[in-house]
Amino acid sequence: MRERVAWEGRFDDCLDGRVLTSCGPLDEIRTQLTVKFTVLFPHLHERQRRLLMAAEARVLGHGGVRVVARAASV
Repeated sequence: MRERVAWEGRFDDCLDGRVLTSCGPLDEIRTQLTVKFTVLFPHLHERQRRLLMAAEARVLGHGGVRVVARAASV
């Protein structure tokens, strides 16, 4: 169920209690993904990297593609 919540003076989408904004939980998620990608990407070929990014984006749900793309510097 989606609801609107106030966060830092703005309204953002809240999905299952996670607020994907430019501060708060999003920064932690992005940092964790960046570390994961930095460790794994050198050992994967292009298709494997794309599949990993797609899987991570799908787990995050709405807005996941944007978060993963920024974490992977794509």
